[in-house]
Parts: sequence; C-alpha cells; structure tokens
Amino acid sequence: MEYSIFWAMLLHMINNLVLGDMFQRLDALIPGGIVVTLLGLIIIGTGVGSIVYICVQKQKLRGYEYWNRINGKCVKALLFNAGSIVLMILMALNMFLLLIPQS
Repeated sequence: MEYSIFWAMLLHMINNLVLGDMFQRLDALIPGGIVVTLLGLIIIGTGVGSIVYICVQKQKLRGYEYWNRINGKCVKALLFNAGSIVLMILMALNMFLLLIPQS
C-alpha cells in the first residue's frame, strides 16, 4: 500500500523465473551439481544480506513498526480463515512429500 504493489510483483516474478525455471533448465544442461551449489550460495547470500540489512536498519524498522501497527483482528482474520488454514496444510504436506526419496 505504501510503495505500490509493483516491487512485490516484480520480485515475485524474478524469483519464479530465476529460481524456479532457469535453474531447473541449467541443472539439466550442466552436470556435476554446479547449479545446485550456485542456487545454495544465492539463497544463503540473500539470507545473510537480509539479516545484515535488518541489523543495520533496526531503529528505522522499529520506528516504522511503531507508527504502522497492524490491528490484531486483521492478523487473526488473515491467518485463521478456512482458506489460509487449508493453504498452510497443503504447503506443509508438499514440503513433507518433497523430503521423501523418490524411487
């Protein structure tokens, strides 16, 4: 709402394109696990970068959070409606099934 939905949509599309599609295609072309290692480095790098950013901007983020508090009723409505519960169950089931080795 504050900065428009454009950046969220753009990052989502880049994530789907790069991490979802491009790396699968590269993995089929390049043997030896190089692509998987690269993907792991990207994920670790963005995670570390996010943690560093949060630490550096801690005061600014706390101020933003203080002045832009979310109503607790809205959070409950978002997380505990039937659609969200079904989605969370399906996502957990999907993650569990991905851990089972395929024969």
